[in-house]
Amino acid sequence: MISALAAGLNGIILKFVALEIGQINAVFYLKLFDLILVSPGFLLLSQRPQSTPRDINPRQWSILIVIGILVTAAYLAYVKGLTQGYISIVSPVAAVSPVVTVVLAGILLKERIRIHQGIGVAMVLVSVILLSALS
Repeated sequence: MISALAAGLNGIILKFVALEIGQINAVFYLKLFDLILVSPGFLLLSQRPQSTPRDINPRQWSILIVIGILVTAAYLAYVKGLTQGYISIVSPVAAVSPVVTVVLAGILLKERIRIHQGIGVAMVLVSVILLSALS
């Protein structure tokens, strides 16, 4: 419940900040805040030893860079949506990403999607369509 409340407040506050300082600035400063203030806390709380940059091979660096680009692009799209649309629509649409993950896991990783997962995916997609269409 705390996570849902924090995420909900994040969207509302982020809309106001992005409208005042711009979408790219808002994402840049949030990512900078993550790097400077949040990341050290995770490193200190980690239960296993962390790799140093020297331990990461070029293939792993490439994957990390692609992930960073994808996450930043997704966040920029979310902030753009917040500033140009209704939070009541943008937020639920953005929350569909776990459904996309389930579908991609079935396609790319050949994971078996069980019937209840398929029903859940369909229900989420219908819900997003209803939210968007009824606005």
